[in-house]
Amino acid sequence: TAPNYRSLAGGVVSSGASCFYFGGITANNAVQLYKDMNAANPDMKLFGPDGVGDADFTENLTPGIEKQLYVTLPTLPPEQYPPAGQEVFKEIRKAKGGSDPDERHPAGDRERRRQR
Repeated sequence: TAPNYRSLAGGVVSSGASCFYFGGITANNAVQLYKDMNAANPDMKLFGPDGVGDADFTENLTPGIEKQLYVTLPTLPPEQYPPAGQEVFKEIRKAKGGSDPDERHPAGDRERRRQR
């Protein structure tokens, strides 16, 4: 883990790349990496996998990064699952004392913030 990724970001931008994809996880200092990439080129599209699809990542992003960020996170809200999936969610909720299994899903976090 590096303290910053400004040199890397500068190299990506100077290469002429129109977007940036990070294939790691939040614990790999992803927030700092995305901050440095966005600072180097605020218009660059930023992509990431489900490894950055958690609240520890999304809650630490700037509005500028959020505007340029696309995360591939192939999950659905619990209410969109078929009947068999609904039963699984009921069992998980029961085991977790009533909370949804996806409570830290970033899209759910954003949606909950919008509804407040």
